[in-house]
Amino acid sequence: MKHTITTGYEYPTARKIRRDCSKELYRALKRMNVYVNQDKIKEAELYYAQMVATHYLLLADLKKQRKKQVEWWEEHCSGKLADILELNHDQFVQAFRRTYLGE
Repeated sequence: MKHTITTGYEYPTARKIRRDCSKELYRALKRMNVYVNQDKIKEAELYYAQMVATHYLLLADLKKQRKKQVEWWEEHCSGKLADILELNHDQFVQAFRRTYLGE
């Protein structure tokens, strides 16, 4: 008999958060068609995953509202990520928005 308490919702592991953040950044960079050094990408992925993990409860509440998730990303993450990756902020936000929302 398992002695675990099951809830209706399973929280993602840190590995899943890191992988999802990595995929989202990869797709945005691919859409921009720019080369970014691998070290900078790793640093950006780490920062982005930390921000998502820190604000996970808020993002879980917005699970079905992808537009609000993108607004949160623009407000909290996009500026620092654009600085880390040395990209134009507006183009980076536009590419991320297109890939995340499927526009």
